[in-house]
Amino acid sequence: MGSNNHTTKDYAFDDIFPQCRNYYIDSKAIYNDSNAADLNKALSEECKKFITEDPHYTCGENYFLDTCIYLGRYLHYIESKHSEQANGKREMCRYFSYKLNQELRNFGCVFANTNVAYEKMINLRHSYNGDKKTFSDVCKDNIDNLDEDILHIFHYLDKLYETIENIQNYHFECNYHINLYERYREYLIKSQFINNESFNKVLQNAERDYNIYKKNMKDCKDYSHILPIFPRTVINHWLGVSTGMCILPLAIILIIFMMYKYTPYGYYLNPWIRKFKRVFKRKIKERVNLIKSFERTYKNSNYRNHLIFYTSEQYY
Repeated sequence: MGSNNHTTKDYAFDDIFPQCRNYYIDSKAIYNDSNAADLNKALSEECKKFITEDPHYTCGENYFLDTCIYLGRYLHYIESKHSEQANGKREMCRYFSYKLNQELRNFGCVFANTNVAYEKMINLRHSYNGDKKTFSDVCKDNIDNLDEDILHIFHYLDKLYETIENIQNYHFECNYHINLYERYREYLIKSQFINNESFNKVLQNAERDYNIYKKNMKDCKDYSHILPIFPRTVINHWLGVSTGMCILPLAIILIIFMMYKYTPYGYYLNPWIRKFKRVFKRKIKERVNLIKSFERTYKNSNYRNHLIFYTSEQYY
């Protein structure tokens, strides 16, 4: 396995960001279930074994499983890319080291040591289609136990580029993403790596892309600003129509109630009232069941979010 020999001034960030981040995203699409069904099935089985190796089972199969499969896809991408582009292998493996460490922390896995976790993965692997392995060992000589400073920087660079993508793709929330971008950039500028030439190059390239996308956003507005403003006459007319529509059903219900309670016509209304009560009770029961189902789902989701939020606090 590899080591973590690097210094503040000579670490080559610009060989990793954003290229290796883009490769990771691409690998998730290239090796999707449609294109690589056998690989994903095998990865799923090996990921389940990896999770159950955790003595405290804190990873959580339902939460870490997809991420584990994505990491396996990325290793296959590195393997195929390395055969064409030998110079980028070390950088792609360094990004893999970061992603593996980040996800192990996010999901509270016991195997927080990147070297140990990766070794367990490749020891679990088996052949699929008679040739390739599920968890490729392509990074076995380039895996890094990145120190905390590097992990923090990788995390914020990852978030910086994620935010730029969101600014490009989600104009309706652009002010929110712009504020996030400025926050991440401010943190990075104040870091100890600011004197690193390649680190500054990454920030300059990110700023260039950010300014391009920001310049092209002509309709950058918050939700509160895009609500239509109606003229007062239109509002008054709408209120009058709405009031009439509300009062009419109430009047009909009141008339039916009076007839049912205080006139002979109540006898004829009884079958309809009983039918209405049955429907009403059934709807109440369905709603209660729905609420209980939602609460169970919410608790599971909240547990996962709590894990990710709690462990991500280390980066801030």
